[in-house]
Amino acid sequence: MAAGSAAVLSSFTLNLIIAACCFFGFSVVRPHAWCRRFFAPRRWIWPVLTYKEEDIIDEAGLDCAMYLRILRFGLYLFTVLSIGCVAIILPINLTSSEVNRLLHEQETNNSTSQEYKFTDFDRYSLSNVSARSPKMWAHLVCMYFVVLFTLWLLNRFNRESVLLRLMFLGNGKRGGPSHTVLVTDIPAISQHVAKAKKEARKAAREARKTVRKAQQEEKKAKKAGNGRNVSKNAIHSDVEAQAKDTNGATAAPSPEREADTDKIAEPEKPPGDMTGEEMLSVLQTIQPEEDDPEGTAGPGAADAAEKEPETTLNRRKTKRFKYDLKDERLDSVYQAKQHLKSGLTPEEMVTREFIMMYSPQQVAAVNLVPNTAELEPLVAEYDKLRMKLEDYLDMLQLRLRLRKGVAHKTLTVLGATYGDWGKETLGTRFFKKVDAVDFWIKRLKYLRERIIAEQKHALQRVVPSAFVTFNTRTAQAVGANTLHSHDVNNWRVHVAPAPFEVVWKNLGMTTPMKTGRLYILWAAFWAMTLFFMIPVTAIQALIEVPKLANIPVLGTIVTLPGIRQILEAIVPGLALKLFLILVPIVLRHMAILSGTMSISEIDFGVVSRYFLFQVIVVFFGNIIAGSFFNQITQWVKSPTGVIPTLGKSIPMTSTFFITFLFTNGMGVKALSFLRLVGFIIYYLLHTFAGSPRARQRLWMYQYTNNGTTVVDHTIAILIGLTFSCINPIVCPAALAYFLVTFLGESYNNIYVFRREYESAGRLWQTVYNQVMVGLYIMQLTMLGLLGIKSFPYTVLGFPLLILSVICHIGTLNTYRRPWSVTALHDAGQLDAWEATSVRTRLFLEAKKERRRPVKQVAEGDGGATTEGTEGTKAAEKPATVVGPSEARLRAVLQDQRHAFALTPEEQAEVSRVYKNPAFKVRLDDLEEVEALAKDVLPRIDVLNEWLAQLKKAGKKPAPAALTRRDPESQEGTAEKCDAEQLVSEVPPPEVTKYDDKPPLDGEDETER
Repeated sequence: MAAGSAAVLSSFTLNLIIAACCFFGFSVVRPHAWCRRFFAPRRWIWPVLTYKEEDIIDEAGLDCAMYLRILRFGLYLFTVLSIGCVAIILPINLTSSEVNRLLHEQETNNSTSQEYKFTDFDRYSLSNVSARSPKMWAHLVCMYFVVLFTLWLLNRFNRESVLLRLMFLGNGKRGGPSHTVLVTDIPAISQHVAKAKKEARKAAREARKTVRKAQQEEKKAKKAGNGRNVSKNAIHSDVEAQAKDTNGATAAPSPEREADTDKIAEPEKPPGDMTGEEMLSVLQTIQPEEDDPEGTAGPGAADAAEKEPETTLNRRKTKRFKYDLKDERLDSVYQAKQHLKSGLTPEEMVTREFIMMYSPQQVAAVNLVPNTAELEPLVAEYDKLRMKLEDYLDMLQLRLRLRKGVAHKTLTVLGATYGDWGKETLGTRFFKKVDAVDFWIKRLKYLRERIIAEQKHALQRVVPSAFVTFNTRTAQAVGANTLHSHDVNNWRVHVAPAPFEVVWKNLGMTTPMKTGRLYILWAAFWAMTLFFMIPVTAIQALIEVPKLANIPVLGTIVTLPGIRQILEAIVPGLALKLFLILVPIVLRHMAILSGTMSISEIDFGVVSRYFLFQVIVVFFGNIIAGSFFNQITQWVKSPTGVIPTLGKSIPMTSTFFITFLFTNGMGVKALSFLRLVGFIIYYLLHTFAGSPRARQRLWMYQYTNNGTTVVDHTIAILIGLTFSCINPIVCPAALAYFLVTFLGESYNNIYVFRREYESAGRLWQTVYNQVMVGLYIMQLTMLGLLGIKSFPYTVLGFPLLILSVICHIGTLNTYRRPWSVTALHDAGQLDAWEATSVRTRLFLEAKKERRRPVKQVAEGDGGATTEGTEGTKAAEKPATVVGPSEARLRAVLQDQRHAFALTPEEQAEVSRVYKNPAFKVRLDDLEEVEALAKDVLPRIDVLNEWLAQLKKAGKKPAPAALTRRDPESQEGTAEKCDAEQLVSEVPPPEVTKYDDKPPLDGEDETER
């Protein structure tokens, strides 16, 4: 790790050349046809740097804008720190001579072993300042400057992040995540579903037994031959009757049984447990008592009447609970079981629960989550086969337009792999060659039937989770921010994620299951961290040039001046990046297995754990490698001098981190901006893709996530802050990192990438905590180094550390909840704004309805009503018609709650979007695809036959008159067709049907 000034300069120069070549190459190749779809050529450099944040939010979302704000924060921070730290610290370090003194002392003692592996670049660091030197006042003052400026800048970005989040939520669509909560751990549903499945299986077994018994009786009757004909209809009627009896149907009671029932009356329920209908039915059965003037009721009746008020007012007898700890009425599971036993469905139970909390006017829709474990494989196979079929038909249409023949596609399939359907359709042969289109259509029809049947079954097998949508944001904010049940393992309410980012398979997990998996996740994480720590630390120590020079083969190569400098500057950082490639992928799979319910939570979990991993492995691992292995001789020789050795060697590790920032920022980030690996894969797939539809998917769906990128930025901030007062050259290195990264990431995130989720900027909270970790490490490191160097005023740095902790706690208390939830005040204001906009919209629509002819309004709108005047005035003044908009406006003006309520269309949209994707698969238009296949395939046969005839005659087909986007290209195509008409043949009409089909946006002009 001991790299000199020449090596650091070589690292900077080489990575600068790489960055310049990447940006220049991108500017040259991006407009070309063979790569313009992948790179999305748009305005470049200056337009990207000056792109308005409002436009970014409108076009790419708040998460994209917040991601770019992280890079902008790094630019602002290290622009100021580069000026301040270089001006304050660099002259102090350069004018000191501690490194020269140590090296001179070593030469004077004629030491054969190199105790201190200093280089000329260490003169820029704190290692060059001698112990107890008053020059370290500059380092203490600079530490105050760095911390205070960082805290001020963080406070500014914190406030802006909250305001941007509120504005973004206010502009959101009604009925989506802003009005919806996710309810998990709904009690008793799993037991209810399991019981229903058990009863269904039992009923099916009983039905089968009944059928078998009837069949046996029929056979016995036939064998008996006693002249008595047994009718099949009679037997089947007996079977149906027995089946009904099995399913719970009861026969009509006999008169004797009715009499017994009258004698033994069922006990009346307590009034508190009765429903409204039960109360009314009981009251209707009570008859008025006859007057008793002679007092036949007995002397005790008056006493009972006198004692009745005393009994009613007795608190001990009117208490709801008797402090019996075995009373289950407060248990959430018991309550839910009672509701389900009373006949409520799970959906009705959830609806009743939230109506009890928020009133019927607030609950707009309830969507239970079905168990689609058996449905999803069918849907996945259906989508895959349908995509293949549509791509193939699209390719055939392109071949018709290009006048290029193609043979019918065939497949070699193994019938046994498709179960019973494969055996019936394909037979029992091991391998069979079939027509691809015919096979795909038959398989899709079979899968459609299975999917429809399984969808019905899945609706009965719900998981203990549901999406509840409210009519107002206020109700949603109350539900998401409050404790719904005293049992925290049941009725857990969360802010609902967007439908497209839900991890549906994890919604069935309960809280205890997730907790257990989370413990296993953290255990696996720490084991992986320890595993990586050992080889990374060892390899970083072994790849130094002096050690490589001892190897016979590499010795003469690595000691060459140019090679030596490149190896010292590039290899350590590059080796570290290679070790870290697989870590985010592993962390993402671990987060999914732990039961995380949304893609955003998975991504945030990866960001947090990957940052912790890099702090331990990258930061502390390299400090250990640089401080221990480089000075191992001194440690062995003088174990008591460990502390002074750390004071001299820890600043030396700043050299590695400076070259790491150059390599990771200007080198790796510039190459990742080009996405060379992705472009090579895209180009190969694009070349061999058979249809425009397949080529379109290659460039349209390019996603990015924060797990692999944000941590690189926060680690760069941590490194820049930690060594800003030790070696100020790290600040310009960090600035170079953020300059290159900001340019490349801005272009890709604005023009190219799509995001898999939208969390309304919740990422900033994680970034803020990670920046604060960098501040803590920086202050602890500086206090330790100043203390090791015996600076007498080191204690003056502790108030700054306490101030940082206080600011951190105060910031979390101020912004922690606004970062993640919507405040009731803000939700109420947004609801009021939406109500005003609804009234305004209805008023404008009502004015238009008033201006329309009466007959048109009455006939066009079914909800219209007529207003008129009585008597002669009715003849003078024409009648007006109240349209549906005006009718709703009047209802809104009478009761403002109507303005908050979601319309039936909005409720239907909520129910649709919060359905599992397995219920959104396209099943209705399969016949249209089949009809297209039947139309295209014969035309391909005609095309192949026609091309064969032309080939025999030595002629070639006329080019297709394809539709162009501009008139000039159409004229050019027409002229070309006229010129070639003399030597070519016009195809038959069966071939030209799809010549005028509008091409997909992904279809290249050269291919048309």
